[in-house]
Order: sequence, then structure tokens, then C-alpha cells
Amino acid sequence: MRTREEQIAFIQKNGVPIAACAHHGHKAHGRGLVAVNCDDHDEVAGTVPFTFLPEALVAKVVEPYYGTKEAQMVAGYEPSIEVVVCFIGAGKGRRMDCYRFRSTPSPQQAAEIE
Repeated sequence: MRTREEQIAFIQKNGVPIAACAHHGHKAHGRGLVAVNCDDHDEVAGTVPFTFLPEALVAKVVEPYYGTKEAQMVAGYEPSIEVVVCFIGAGKGRRMDCYRFRSTPSPQQAAEIE
């Protein structure tokens, strides 16, 4: 998932589980983002792993982080209605494509569905 089109299609297909992940993560750890490991996908099963990363951990994993547009997204999103999801690539100077979107259903509602 290297193109914007592939990433947006992934978000649309997995919106409810992504929002549920964001809700549970925010409830347990505070602000953060849903990280999609776009280099670790199973093409046969059509799955790509994702998990919630608290902001402090994101700052350790992705450098530089503070002062970036991604950090501003995490600092400014409204967790009751929005989700920040980032597609992170492996290697030095990790690539990071982030999206902030309004979740329908809300993250809390998505967590109740999941």
C-alpha cells in the first residue's frame, strides 16, 4: 500500500475496525494514532496488520516526529469523532503517510460493534 488510492481504499474497507482500535487505544493510553504496517501484508489473505500507538511511542519509532504535520494531526484530532491513521514503512527514515478523518460510525460506536 504505497499509493494514496490504495491507502484510502484500505481505510474505507477497514473503517469500523480501525475506529474501534482507535477508541480502545485512546481509552487506555490517551492520544495516539492507528499505525498500519504497510510492509507486512498478507497478499493471499488480503490482510494488513494495524495497531494503536500512543503518541510517546510514535515519537520514539518515527523520527523526526515533533513539529511535523503528523504530530499536529495527533495533537488536534477530536477522539470522540475522528481517527488518525498512519501507514508506516520500514527502514531508516521510516516513510509515514497520515490521514485524519471523521469516523462513521464514531470510534466509540465502532468499538461497540466490534
